[in-house]
Amino acid sequence: MRDLTCLIREYEPADRASALDLVNRVFAAAFEIYEPKSAAWWAWKFEQCPSGHRSLVAEDADGKLVGFYGGLLLQVKAHGRPVHFAQSVDTVVDPAFRRGLKNPGLFVRLGQAYESTFAGPDRVAVMYGLPIAGAYRIGARFIDYWMLRAQPAFVLRDDRRLPAVDAAFETVETARFGADSDALVARTFAAATCVARRDAEWLNWRFPAIANDPYHRLEVRHRSSGELLASVVWRSVFFLGREVLALVDAIAPAGESAALAAALRQLLVLAKTQQRDLVTLAAPNSPLTAALVQFGFRTEPTLYVMVGRPFHPDLEPGYLREHWHYTLADLDVI
Repeated sequence: MRDLTCLIREYEPADRASALDLVNRVFAAAFEIYEPKSAAWWAWKFEQCPSGHRSLVAEDADGKLVGFYGGLLLQVKAHGRPVHFAQSVDTVVDPAFRRGLKNPGLFVRLGQAYESTFAGPDRVAVMYGLPIAGAYRIGARFIDYWMLRAQPAFVLRDDRRLPAVDAAFETVETARFGADSDALVARTFAAATCVARRDAEWLNWRFPAIANDPYHRLEVRHRSSGELLASVVWRSVFFLGREVLALVDAIAPAGESAALAAALRQLLVLAKTQQRDLVTLAAPNSPLTAALVQFGFRTEPTLYVMVGRPFHPDLEPGYLREHWHYTLADLDVI
């Protein structure tokens, strides 16, 4: 067994190639189906993110990179004030440095170092993520993971509770989010107490219009005025053990539930054509989820656990459970 002595430090741009190689090697060995990620993907995810990232690497005594702890920053409005959340992503350790539960090794040390380096009321106010089962067990025991909830899926299979489409609506597919999406976001989340950034710049980063783009963006507009009433993002993907049509994000003010329903009806038709379920993950207590349930979405259990580690007295777990609005757009699982 190799010596565990190593240096943990902040990620630097020069680490890109080594960190990407480590992520690809570890994930390829861990998952039966894994598509190696490219340098362009790495640049998009970590270097082009409008909110930035805070990440750590670990080097062995020879200077070889043997650990990576990624933290994607998310700008969030909570209690009417701007704060930063950090989503823990792509955390990997070279197999030579792994340890089991009884003797935690570099994985745990990276998590502890991340907290001491970046977390605090005026820094990263909340660390969060959807860890896989093994990582959750380790995190709960050694890194103080707070279980916010066992994350359910919301699944729609029929249109019995969807209202008929209003003839005044027009549903169109678009390649990018335009300037009027900012006004839609402002109307949708005006009363929200905890919601992440959703402006056009962030959305166009999260769902980039690139070659072989897997994401589809639907806008519901008023036929006569052209006013944007609702928008959704979806994609076909293998998720939750099966092929599904995933609702990745939805933006619609409370008064435009009929426009949201028009988009969902179109997605359901596509899902049935592909013989798939229409599926999403979202915060169970959000107004969006309440609308989805009203339209016939049913809950199903998943293996995911939403965890959070608050470092601000106003963002304790009870508040996050009740007031934090998130969708798949705020997560890196799809």
